[in-house]
Amino acid sequence: MVIITNQSVDIFFYKNCTVLLITFSTLQTILFPHRLFLPQFRGAQTLYTKFLRPALLQYSGDLDAGINKLKAKAQAAVKDGVTSLAEAANKTD
Repeated sequence: MVIITNQSVDIFFYKNCTVLLITFSTLQTILFPHRLFLPQFRGAQTLYTKFLRPALLQYSGDLDAGINKLKAKAQAAVKDGVTSLAEAANKTD
């Protein structure tokens, strides 16, 4: 006669859940990139249209303003660099 206590059932249950989670995690790790990259699944298109595009549209004004600020700073830095190079070249002459 075998008596099963709650503790042994719990250990057996958690052990099986761990195996199930590891198996599912491995399977998910293999299949998720395939769903994204293979053209017949259109995973990247779905990801873009459902998640990325709405976020970009929502923050497009902020993104454009930030890009314009960065562009102005880059132009000013290039202008200062060219000016300092020209001044240095004039001093050596």
